[in-house]
Amino acid sequence: MNNPTKNISPALFCLTLICFFLPFITLSCRQEPLVTLNGVEVATGKEIQSPSIFGEPAKKEKIPGEPLAALAFLSGAIGLGTSFLKAKKSAVIPAGCGAAGFILLLIVKSKIDNEILKQGQGLILVNYSFGFWLAFFLFICATLINIYIVVQEQDENKLNSTDVN
Repeated sequence: MNNPTKNISPALFCLTLICFFLPFITLSCRQEPLVTLNGVEVATGKEIQSPSIFGEPAKKEKIPGEPLAALAFLSGAIGLGTSFLKAKKSAVIPAGCGAAGFILLLIVKSKIDNEILKQGQGLILVNYSFGFWLAFFLFICATLINIYIVVQEQDENKLNSTDVN
């Protein structure tokens, strides 16, 4: 099947992976931004310098990585790779990768919100930047496009099987 819609899937996954290099979250205190992390830094962690207070030297702190964000990135990479498969029903895997990606991003958001609420005691706020929301939206689009491709392939197979009879 030479479906032009199938060309959209790799583009969506490629754009999704690019979103992981854009600002994902910003941590702020009293409307003052403390740190902005891109998606890769959310997944792998980042070392930051905490500001000095009352003349104390600045301390380096490690923001731990979130493995589920790494899995969301991996889901996008697998979705991209499997989008190029030419076999019948090959769009099932990218559809699953897209669904896994947006579900994982929702879980990441929930975990970060809960962790910041516990550790920040209400003083630290998390703002999700356009990179996060764009990746989330693109994962949904990739899922829907690939589901459409699967349905279209099934309809074509039904037409071909009735033509043979």
